[in-house]
Amino acid sequence: MKGFLRYFGIFAFILVIVFSLSTCAKDILDGTSWMAKFQDVKIILRYNNPNFSMSAGGHILMEGTYSISDNILSMAETILSEDMDNAVILTGTLSGNTISIILGNETIAFSKRHRIFN
Repeated sequence: MKGFLRYFGIFAFILVIVFSLSTCAKDILDGTSWMAKFQDVKIILRYNNPNFSMSAGGHILMEGTYSISDNILSMAETILSEDMDNAVILTGTLSGNTISIILGNETIAFSKRHRIFN
């Protein structure tokens, strides 16, 4: 009986760990906001799965959808017209509390903002 209780306890512990790992959010960006300063302009990047918005000075610069796989981020601007030749697609990488996004020939590093500023 003592052995059974020990194995049952170990089994229950493993079950709790597996359950908690399976319920973890797959999208670590959802509900977060990030800030960067580019040419003395503060840029805010917000994620709300599956959408994102990029704004500066209270004006929306870009809106669209995003996806993340491992640490690779892909963002596509929502195009309201049928002219897909003008669609903007951004790529970047996530590393800890920094997102590096490539904009043309520039790489802009966004820092994660504290939850109170989201």
